[in-house]
Amino acid sequence: MDTLVPILVGVGVLASFFLAYMSFKTWRIFQVIMVVFILLATLPFYYLAAQTLKTHQAWRTLIKTQQDEIDKLTVENRDLQEGATSKDPQLVGIRELKVQLHDLVRDRGEVWRGATPEKVDDAGLVELKTKDPHGIVPTMILFLFEEAAAGQKANYLGEFKVTEASGSAVKMEPNLPLDAAGLDELKKSRGPWSLYSTLPLAERDYGYLFWEHHKQQVILDADIAQLKEQVGRITTATKQADEEIKYRTAEKANLTADLARFNAEVSIVVDHLKKIETQYQALRDSLKATYYANVKMAADIARMQHAAAEKINERALDQAKVDSPPRASAPQPAQ
Repeated sequence: MDTLVPILVGVGVLASFFLAYMSFKTWRIFQVIMVVFILLATLPFYYLAAQTLKTHQAWRTLIKTQQDEIDKLTVENRDLQEGATSKDPQLVGIRELKVQLHDLVRDRGEVWRGATPEKVDDAGLVELKTKDPHGIVPTMILFLFEEAAAGQKANYLGEFKVTEASGSAVKMEPNLPLDAAGLDELKKSRGPWSLYSTLPLAERDYGYLFWEHHKQQVILDADIAQLKEQVGRITTATKQADEEIKYRTAEKANLTADLARFNAEVSIVVDHLKKIETQYQALRDSLKATYYANVKMAADIARMQHAAAEKINERALDQAKVDSPPRASAPQPAQ
């Protein structure tokens, strides 16, 4: 397309010059210039039409590529939401993971995280502060764990009974006796602690049960957000592409209509030119005949004037002879 357009332009220019040269002998100069300008004026419209077609093809290709990507992302999004164990046994799906997480939370019971130890005495009495003390009441049995980093096993500190709960301050005492090792570990712990109303089951260890599922949910939520963002961008790009296609289509239609009008005007100009040439030729023939008739008439008039002049001269001579008196004879000299 990039090579064809200059070739067509060059051919059009050469054709206009050739037509001007061939018509110069019979047309007037302004007619030749007008025809050349008309032919040259059509070249930009051919170029714009070619560029419009090229743009249309490029956008069509882009739309097809983006639509394929949207379909792929839609399938991936559905697999993440509903699961696709036939493709990947580990790809359970967000809905199923939410159900499993709900079951885990229900089995786990209430939990208070981020508790900060204030004081631990030799008898195991504990004073701490919680971020959200809602639900903690006296005589409540709580299971104390030391919070661990991701991937590490949480350290179990013991079973305690709430003796006082006032705002964020909570006091507890051991519900089961602590041995020396347990008391020493409790004193060394600097928190933060987690308080459970139900002791987690052994096969659902804290370090893997809650953190792994939470981490997996966070990863899935991030993937879903990223996919939604990508789908949004692709949708926006597709919408822009559709608007651009509509604009280019309308532009192409307008250019086609303009080209049709220009062609119609060229046809009208050509027809009018032919009529003018016909009238011009007829006028030339008429003037030529008139000229020849005038030349003949002038010759006839000159001949008639010459003949009249000769007759007038003859009559004048005759009249002069008649009007002139006879001449007296000259006296004879004496002998």
